[in-house]
Amino acid sequence: SHIRDINTLLSSIERYIDDPSQMRPLNFLMLASPGAGKSHFIDCVASHLVKRNISANTFNMASMTQSEELVRPLDEARNTKVEDRIPLLFLDEFDASPSNYALLLPLLWDGKISVAQRDLKLGKILIILAGSSQTLPLALSEARSMRSGNRLPDGTNPKIIDQIGRAH
Repeated sequence: SHIRDINTLLSSIERYIDDPSQMRPLNFLMLASPGAGKSHFIDCVASHLVKRNISANTFNMASMTQSEELVRPLDEARNTKVEDRIPLLFLDEFDASPSNYALLLPLLWDGKISVAQRDLKLGKILIILAGSSQTLPLALSEARSMRSGNRLPDGTNPKIIDQIGRAH
């Protein structure tokens, strides 16, 4: 079943790449325990897609102390687009701080984000959010049921539900 899921992921990405009408990001959510191999898996996916003009940019949000730190990986992604390649932006540990949720929502929705007094527009981009928080499965369930006004039992910000609702 894992191989089938991986092939489904790759097929979804390839359809997205081949569709010139796609101008919004294609978002995926990866849930796994720390040390489970999330980064290695993304490296393998990126290696497989390099022939499809994909270039991976990775940023670990666990050590991020201010939103301005997101500018560097977003600039790298934008530079990838300038080189006429499609960026795969891997945001590891996006769930390290609840403040990340609202920050990432515009990026996930339309590929635009304002950070550090800069407006960055990325448009067509692959975004993979990787997290390991115990609340993510419940947030995913809430997002799928469209009960986005609810708070999670632990009081977690409902923005995570909006964010997860924008991912595959």
